[in-house]
Amino acid sequence: MRLEYAGRTTVVLLAVLFAAGCMDTSNDTKGGYDPEETTTTLGNATFEWWLWDVPEMNSGVYVVGDIKNVLAGNLTEKDYVRKNLSDVMLSLGAGAVNGSNRTGEVFVVDGVAYLKPSDTSTAYALEFFNGSLETPFAFGLEKGELPYFIAYVFSYNNSGTTLDEVYERMSQYISRTFLVYGVGEFSEMQTTALKKPPLYGEPISSPENTNEYFHPVGNRSNIVGIFFGAVNNDVKPAEFNYDLSLEDRIFYRNYADKSCAVVRSHTHVLVTNATTFDEMDFVSLGQLINTTRYFRVEDVGHLLTQSRVKVAVIGFYRISNVTVYGG
Repeated sequence: MRLEYAGRTTVVLLAVLFAAGCMDTSNDTKGGYDPEETTTTLGNATFEWWLWDVPEMNSGVYVVGDIKNVLAGNLTEKDYVRKNLSDVMLSLGAGAVNGSNRTGEVFVVDGVAYLKPSDTSTAYALEFFNGSLETPFAFGLEKGELPYFIAYVFSYNNSGTTLDEVYERMSQYISRTFLVYGVGEFSEMQTTALKKPPLYGEPISSPENTNEYFHPVGNRSNIVGIFFGAVNNDVKPAEFNYDLSLEDRIFYRNYADKSCAVVRSHTHVLVTNATTFDEMDFVSLGQLINTTRYFRVEDVGHLLTQSRVKVAVIGFYRISNVTVYGG
């Protein structure tokens, strides 16, 4: 892993780690998984997944600032870093776009930013096709990065499979920390979002402040969502020279997250107006990254991983290097 801080670079080696003996590999041809299909039972959840595209590429990830600064609630203008939208393939975080001075939940896809301002009068996503993101905290991928593999996931449960269960199972075939980007048909989608900017010097996630700083949990049924996030399985041993500070920068426990999985994640979602999609539209990275062209985006939020997905196409990104700005 190459970890770059402003003005200096430290070279860190990253070993590729796969879980040995976690599944039947008698017919495997790539990296310890079956390239055709695999049926997985995890707890009471059963789902099936196929690998549709296997670039087996590593990805460079960037991180702006530190989530702890946002949670502390004492942001100032100097904490904000500007990043051109035209350079960004995927990103999530908190911030504003084009100097809008309306810090809120942000999700960027292929240079287009979707912002849910921390303004209780705004219950929808604002869309920006160019300009810059001003953020005290974000992480993501710059244009040109490729996933390690793309998988199609189908749940046998009528009620779907929780997203954290999918994350936990798939974490066995990729690095300790990885990124995901996908489109899913959710039987149940639970979200929350900032409703007051974290600028007033008080911890926004403390129990006495959550009602003031966060929207109530939103519950939607039978809806398509486009999601991006980072996942960490800290039960897995750290790779050689792995920098654990990466995890401290991007992960936190959301007050409304009821996940009981081993993995932890930080995921945002674009809520669309659709109830279903044709998975064959997204069998390659080029098609997957263009998901927003197929749907009208209505809202942005933090996706709680107790949300249940019936079918999804997900790209999994293995981290090879991290560039840190600010913080």
